[in-house]
Amino acid sequence: MSATFVISIVVPLAVGATLLAARSRLPKLAADTRGIALQTVIVMVVLLAIAGGVAAVLLTRGGEAVSDIEQQEILRNAGDYTNETLCEAAGFSWNTACVDP
Repeated sequence: MSATFVISIVVPLAVGATLLAARSRLPKLAADTRGIALQTVIVMVVLLAIAGGVAAVLLTRGGEAVSDIEQQEILRNAGDYTNETLCEAAGFSWNTACVDP
């Protein structure tokens, strides 16, 4: 969960730092091209941050839901089984219907 969040933040920052470091070595392009590229990078970073947040929430809620389900104790009665195999597998005995032994 935290790894996804960290990656969604660290990777765009690393790409941005690399671009800033290589800025002096890149050829001089038109101002419009740089503006569009910067806007694109900003939008990508924002979308990745949102995706990381959503992933963190989904993983947290998924873990809570699984824990809740695992803590429930589900009991079945002998009358819930309608065939002999399932009845005996559940620990009941079969006569003409499933009954408690």
